[in-house]
Amino acid sequence: MNNKIGQAYSSQVDDLLEAFPEIKKQWEWLGERSDIPQLLASHHALIHPSFYEGLPNVICEALAAGCPVLASRVCDHELLVEDGRRGYLFDPGSDVDICKAIEQLAFLDREAWNAMSTAARKYAKENLSIDSLVDAYERLFRSIIIKKDILSHGK
Repeated sequence: MNNKIGQAYSSQVDDLLEAFPEIKKQWEWLGERSDIPQLLASHHALIHPSFYEGLPNVICEALAAGCPVLASRVCDHELLVEDGRRGYLFDPGSDVDICKAIEQLAFLDREAWNAMSTAARKYAKENLSIDSLVDAYERLFRSIIIKKDILSHGK
């Protein structure tokens, strides 16, 4: 990682891997990547167990890649994932709840997983793409201008 935050995070992960050597056998630190969409599309799910998160880019990227998301039930995750539609939500403080979400996804048949993947991609295209965001801002600005005109002209 080339920035201070990334370096600090990388160092923290390295410390945790040293403290729990059994995890090292199952963990691969990928570092910075330029092939994120392909990487996400090649996986069955993204697991995002966060206690505090606003609108995480990684969840948006996973949805755009058609990768169902298992995310903690915090902040905007509910809006993005819509439990059971584009993935599953769980209580980040409950290992039982996280396991249940993983189990739900693991036992989906191919047709149900494909539907979830398609719903994820569709949601991202309709709500998170540059075009959809520009359209939303244009609508917002137009509504503000119209309201301002109405108020200033007494109509």
